[in-house]
Amino acid sequence: MKTLEKMSFSQNAQQIISYTFYILFAAYSIYKIIQAEFISTKILFIILLIIILGIALYSEYLKHLYRKAIKTIAYDLNPEKANKQFNALLKKDVFHAYKNDKKIFDTLYYIDQMEYKKCLEHIEENSKFFHSSIDQLLIYHYTKFYCSFMLNDLDCAKQEYNKLERMRNTKVKGAKVSPLFNWEFMDAVYLVCRKDYKQSLNVFKSVNTENMNPREKVQYYYQFGLLCNKIKEKHFCENYKNKIITLKGLSNTCKKGEIL
Repeated sequence: MKTLEKMSFSQNAQQIISYTFYILFAAYSIYKIIQAEFISTKILFIILLIIILGIALYSEYLKHLYRKAIKTIAYDLNPEKANKQFNALLKKDVFHAYKNDKKIFDTLYYIDQMEYKKCLEHIEENSKFFHSSIDQLLIYHYTKFYCSFMLNDLDCAKQEYNKLERMRNTKVKGAKVSPLFNWEFMDAVYLVCRKDYKQSLNVFKSVNTENMNPREKVQYYYQFGLLCNKIKEKHFCENYKNKIITLKGLSNTCKKGEIL
């Protein structure tokens, strides 16, 4: 899943721009303070500088905690630690800016910990939020598709896949939905639903994992490994099991994948 921000060049560039702006703002404010004739004006500028920079830097601190939690679940493959980090962030988030991000994060957490029933309950409890934008609706239907598949509710999984297909081919304001998920991976899982194992194998082989983060790769390796087990392709199964072992993840998906 590409949502919840990958640790990318664009993020680093954004941070550099933000801190450059803060430095320039501080320098300009100090200049105005020095130039001010009256003490009262100087004091006013100082107070405004402290308040504005304080809020801005606190916001950057919360962003840092958020990125840390995302890195822990997506790259370190440690959902329990990531969940604790995110909960610690929420306690410090006095403006509740990350309340909705936690709802999305929890879908990742439940899937990684193989708590699929809880995940379905979670998205239904927060249905209004997940239906409030096209990207969140995509997350809702994908989560329902994947969890239903893992719970062997194949009819529901097929229905959700059809909804995802319509979203894939629908343009909103001239643009397609954001590529939050790997569509080929989704297709391969759907073909397993239909018991079209041979075609599913071909689609799994065609999936490009180059731009996947470790969490996404684990999901891919795990599902590919399950299919290989099902069709008695032991060589492929061992290959993907070893790839999961190499990642040294602590999620339940990783643990289960290590014993495929």
